[in-house]
Amino acid sequence: MAAVVYSADVDDLRVAIERTQERIAGLAEPRLYATAFALAVLVRTNKVTAWRSWDSPPPRRALDFGRRELQWAMQQLFGTEPHALLHGGSSASLLLTPGCRVMLDPFYGSASELTLVSDKRIPGAGTRNTLRMDINDASWLWSHHDGVHAIRTVEYNAGNTLNQQNGLGCRLPASEVTAETSYPETEYMISRIDCVHRKVGTGDPTCALNGQVCGGLGAGGGRNRTKPRLLIPPTPSQETRMLVPGGLEILLDKSTEGGSRKRPIAADLSLLVAWCASDGIGPFDFTRLVGLLGAPGLSLLTDKD
Repeated sequence: MAAVVYSADVDDLRVAIERTQERIAGLAEPRLYATAFALAVLVRTNKVTAWRSWDSPPPRRALDFGRRELQWAMQQLFGTEPHALLHGGSSASLLLTPGCRVMLDPFYGSASELTLVSDKRIPGAGTRNTLRMDINDASWLWSHHDGVHAIRTVEYNAGNTLNQQNGLGCRLPASEVTAETSYPETEYMISRIDCVHRKVGTGDPTCALNGQVCGGLGAGGGRNRTKPRLLIPPTPSQETRMLVPGGLEILLDKSTEGGSRKRPIAADLSLLVAWCASDGIGPFDFTRLVGLLGAPGLSLLTDKD
């Protein structure tokens, strides 16, 4: 593990970002890893309700959360001022709304591009609030390249993995399952495809409990590969959801194929998190990342080297 306080420069930052992107690209399901990372922050900051153990009664109520909370978690990790990442007067900085804050999301997008999310819409780009550009673009502080690269404007949506159609959401209430069996984990660990409440017909499969699409393509037909059922309501009357016991571990197991794929390096993510938190002004503090994830979360989500 890196020292608690350390120094670094923009070239070190670039290396950390490149290694992180390489590890993310090598995962079996990068989106599940990113969701686990954000959920770990939300659980630790008490913004997501977690059922702690299958052997204990489930919580009777759960906090409401969704796309906004996922983005809040990512802002805590990677939110910063534009000048911490971009040259003033550069092509990218001139596209941003003055006075905005930005977030560099190393988990979102392709391995060849970086995703820079603004908290304000990009002027003239409709609802889009995000820039996508090559890591060599001259706008970045660490870039030693000249010339103009293609900068794309896109709409950032990091919350699709929460829904029932093709995400982690499940309508089966914990209160009903625990009332019927002493082993609720056996019910929730059944594949979504094999759930008795999933109705398959001529269109998208639907859930008999709420009528919504479950593991569907959105244009008719079911998916052969679906997400595990990890976000569940406490009771039938509640629309809010909580994380099942071991949910983060399941996401990591699937995204790393049982640990056979490498996770991002803790020291690399520490530098990126600390850099953003201090707007690029050192020295940097390793404990920022530990504070957001907790020691168990850090061990679960990252590799030492």
